[in-house]
Amino acid sequence: MAESSPQSSQAGKSRLSSAGKKPKPRRNYKPPKVIAGILTARDRITVRNRLLLVAFSLALVGAVVASITNHLTTNSTPEQAVNSYLRSLERGSYFSALDKDVFTADHKIFIKSAAYRRSTGRIEDHRIKDVETAGVNQAVAHVEVKVHDQWHTVDIPVERLEKEGLLNDEWQLVNPTQIVQPIEAPLPLDAVTVNGVKTDLGAGQGAVMPSGATQWGLVLLPGEYQLDTPKGSYYSLVGMNKPFSVALTDNKVESLSLGVRPSSRMWSEVDEEVSRLVKRCAEARSLSPSGCPSSEKYVENGMSLRGRVAVPAVDDDSESDSDVDERVVVEKVRWKLVNRPALVLAQNFEQPTVWEAEKRSPVVFELTYEIDGKAQRETIEAAIDARVESTGNSAKIDVSLQDAESISQ
Repeated sequence: MAESSPQSSQAGKSRLSSAGKKPKPRRNYKPPKVIAGILTARDRITVRNRLLLVAFSLALVGAVVASITNHLTTNSTPEQAVNSYLRSLERGSYFSALDKDVFTADHKIFIKSAAYRRSTGRIEDHRIKDVETAGVNQAVAHVEVKVHDQWHTVDIPVERLEKEGLLNDEWQLVNPTQIVQPIEAPLPLDAVTVNGVKTDLGAGQGAVMPSGATQWGLVLLPGEYQLDTPKGSYYSLVGMNKPFSVALTDNKVESLSLGVRPSSRMWSEVDEEVSRLVKRCAEARSLSPSGCPSSEKYVENGMSLRGRVAVPAVDDDSESDSDVDERVVVEKVRWKLVNRPALVLAQNFEQPTVWEAEKRSPVVFELTYEIDGKAQRETIEAAIDARVESTGNSAKIDVSLQDAESISQ
């Protein structure tokens, strides 16, 4: 068995003695200062600097990406500005082809893209022949456009709009991309149709002209347009059988006057109300039916209208029989319609949305009845009083029969 050397024994004792003793704290040692129980003051500065660096990097990357995206979506050349506009016309993209400034104007009416896509005179194709520059901010594009299968040459001036920021300069058309077509009507209308698509005008949104007419500004792009009133409207347009055109180079247009008259719906509904009232009166079985003309000789209780006074009491013999109208027995009352004039509606110029029936000839009834068994006959005349108030979408109709004295001669 091997014997251990004195040196190894001494080393083992030294390790045992050192293991049993606690280490002495180092001199001048300061424990770390803890902030909020997590970071030291030095760590806090380090983290803050790193966060600032990350935030700056993200902001820089975002600015670069935004500039690149803006450059890709902005018309940075004259050709891009012209192509972007003409392609919008070809696709029928109505709103994307409009100038931004037009959206802030008053009394402007925007049609729907569906209405513009139905335009038969829209640009079908185009090709840029060349671009002639004038300095760094002006240019003219010489373009051929195809309309109705025929090619036409047009010049489109463009200009460079300087903007703040990297790669933000933009080319745009010098002239407005649209025209504002003034349309006037003798009364405020709720809506019209443009190429068969309903366009709300807003009866109270138009501008009232000195003549009393109402005017709107219809925002239109190059093409052909057909105006009408919507299906079921209480009005129809007069003299709008042909479409009108807006050319690519049009900048100013004349006002378009719309002739307005009652539609077949207004005529038929008013006529139905008149027929219903006349029929009710013709079916009455009394001398003075409610809402209808009445007998010109007797009232409902059988007293004469020639000089009506109170009937005396039974025991009062002070008045002679000549001073009173005795009651009579009225039987077998019948009304018969003899004549009903055609309905004619005329506009009330003081109230343009109101139309009234012309009182040129009366409604004629024949009234028959028996007085104490004797047949009686009267011819009763009445005037049709019909009134319609409408701005197109709905109507308020009032019909009555009035005294024939109101009939104009």
